[in-house]
Amino acid sequence: MMNRYLLMLCAMICSMILYGTSNQELFLKGNKAYRAGAYQEALDHYEQIAQKGDAVWHNMGNCYAQLERPVDACVCWQRAQQHAVYDDYCTLHTQIAAVDQESDTMNQSWLFWVRAHTASYSLLIVQLITLLIWFSLFIAIKKRLHWFAIVTLMILSVFFIWLSIDKQGQWCRNYAVASEEIPVYVGPNMAYHQQGVVRPAHVVSITAEREGWYKIAYKELAGWVQADKLIKV
Repeated sequence: MMNRYLLMLCAMICSMILYGTSNQELFLKGNKAYRAGAYQEALDHYEQIAQKGDAVWHNMGNCYAQLERPVDACVCWQRAQQHAVYDDYCTLHTQIAAVDQESDTMNQSWLFWVRAHTASYSLLIVQLITLLIWFSLFIAIKKRLHWFAIVTLMILSVFFIWLSIDKQGQWCRNYAVASEEIPVYVGPNMAYHQQGVVRPAHVVSITAEREGWYKIAYKELAGWVQADKLIKV
């Protein structure tokens, strides 16, 4: 019986190693094809990777950009940006902004700086840090430490509470990319008044859904668009 379990364990380990090796080989083949200018071939290799990380989505976006498919490029870059480290986050933001000529200059704001530096942290990690700071603050007050330490912990506590709420909001919010120029209506029907348009490859936030329609927030615009005109990130 013990030998049977050992054989099963060995088989599982071997399968995992082979699976990881296969994905790594596909990634390296995609990189080689991209450097050679064979962008479609590189894209084919990347698409075969089952578990796509930030690097794969980033490279796929670059391939689509070279193939002059900005909508698909923007979708991939948005997916790569979700858990990217600071440098990659900034690079992706610049690439998305290059596609969306009307994007804001958020990369100059403190909010962008905070989000870029914390993008790779999960909500759970932020919440655990918040709890640790609360506990430290409780101990500091109980032991009557210097006021500077208490004030510092209070500021950190407020900051991490805000960061937790912000990350929760980003996690819950749906993003999508416009596949073509889309009219925005006041209500979920083309009979309503049209109040603007969303251009191709521009990123919008989905705030509500109704059969065949999405309610979106886009810059200073809020309204309803046809669901089949958007590609969810």
